[in-house]
Amino acid sequence: MNKTIIININGTVFHIEEDAYEVLRTYMTGVKRHFTYTTDSEEIVTDIENRLAEMFSERLKLDHKQVIIIDDVEFVTEKMGAVDDFDIDEEDQTICLSTGAYKTEKKLFRDTEDSLVGGVCSGIGHYFGVEPKWIRLIAIITLFMGIGIPVYIILWLVIPKAKTRVDKMAMKCEPINIQNFKKNFDEEIEGLKSGLKRAS
Repeated sequence: MNKTIIININGTVFHIEEDAYEVLRTYMTGVKRHFTYTTDSEEIVTDIENRLAEMFSERLKLDHKQVIIIDDVEFVTEKMGAVDDFDIDEEDQTICLSTGAYKTEKKLFRDTEDSLVGGVCSGIGHYFGVEPKWIRLIAIITLFMGIGIPVYIILWLVIPKAKTRVDKMAMKCEPINIQNFKKNFDEEIEGLKSGLKRAS
């Protein structure tokens, strides 16, 4: 008989065994410490906690149980990766994995960070693995055919915007782990720096 604790991970309540809780607490302490001095640390940690909550929910549902045990914590934290392990294999980033438990599923979002109007063409480009310029060219051709504007507006309304880092990773079919949270954060910082250089 093991003692269980009730915890709250970003609004989701879980029952977790005490030894599993200690492992998870140590892991999250390391994550928070690692991102402490970054300007967007709270948002990054929130995204990571959201992903942990999703993975624990999936695992509990998959195994038809109600309590998180140490095996669950070790499995989930291994999938998320260690905070001090940021060597990313670039080849792994280009492969989109099939759907299934804990694998990256490609999702269609509007990419407003690489957009001329609403990010529809860029989002479709990510989804099909095509350069956005080619999708934009097709959009311009359909514009002259008279169907481009209504189709674009419908797609703009139907396709959700990639708001969170998890959305952006799913849009680009990147594994959702700590390494990619860090990579996306670094890319955002570089984008801000480039924007400031162009503005000055």
